[in-house]
Amino acid sequence: MNEVFVIIVTYYAKKWIDKFMESIHNSTVKCKTIIVDNASQDSTVDLIKSNYPEVELIVNNKNLGFGAANNIGIKKALDSGAEYVFLLNQDAWVEANTFEKLIDIASKYPEYGILSPIQQKDHTYDRLFLDMITMGQYKYDLISDMMNGNIKDCYPVEFVQAAGWLITKQCLTEVGLFDTLFYHYGEDTDYARRVWRHNLKIGIATNAKMIHLNEQSNPKTPTKKQLYKKDLNLAYSNRANWLKDYPGNFAIGFFKYTIDTIALCLKDFIHIRNTVIQTHLWWKNLFNIHRYIYSRKNLF
Repeated sequence: MNEVFVIIVTYYAKKWIDKFMESIHNSTVKCKTIIVDNASQDSTVDLIKSNYPEVELIVNNKNLGFGAANNIGIKKALDSGAEYVFLLNQDAWVEANTFEKLIDIASKYPEYGILSPIQQKDHTYDRLFLDMITMGQYKYDLISDMMNGNIKDCYPVEFVQAAGWLITKQCLTEVGLFDTLFYHYGEDTDYARRVWRHNLKIGIATNAKMIHLNEQSNPKTPTKKQLYKKDLNLAYSNRANWLKDYPGNFAIGFFKYTIDTIALCLKDFIHIRNTVIQTHLWWKNLFNIHRYIYSRKNLF
């Protein structure tokens, strides 16, 4: 029997809990659910405890970010005998036969380490999902078959966002977990590259579907500090991926990054906020050098 564990990282998730839990309960494949909460300050944890006692709930005392929180759930699932792990965003849910169809594809094509269903937003494609699957070297087969009305059940893609990933035990064993060098943003991009480097594939199953709303979790209007932190995290994600994957001596790569930072600050000097972000980012990366060296050596 294929043990399937659904892992959901929650953060201010109260408005979506019933929806994603209902979809899991209605699945034609019986799953076990692990929820890892990132220190939500609303009623998320209480609602899960009260209404869904069958869920294995892990509550963090602080927000660990997407990758580190998922790692906790993945480790627990593997220790409990998982053959497949499905990562589901809190603002998303699946159709009743989604897991069944994904597992069928995974059984037919064991070279795939990650499979995603078609990610929709209501009755249209999720925009980011559509952008991801129509770029890269594999896009031509998919686009050509869509135009000809000859859709296959599975297509390789360089990357698809981790709003709904079925990951095989083989993939997790060979590739490992998310790199906690990334806090929020970029961890799925990094993981996808590692999957391909381990000679496994990432694919989309065209006969499996899910809904992904792409909504903000915290209903409060973000403060200037929170907006600054978000922009810093986005910039950090892009630069962290570049530094980790720099082809050659890391010291040379960091030196080039330093020159780039100086140039950007001089160019954007009148835009004080951008200059502050780039300066802050450089210091952050400087103090993370030991983590980059470890990551490049052990999680490349």
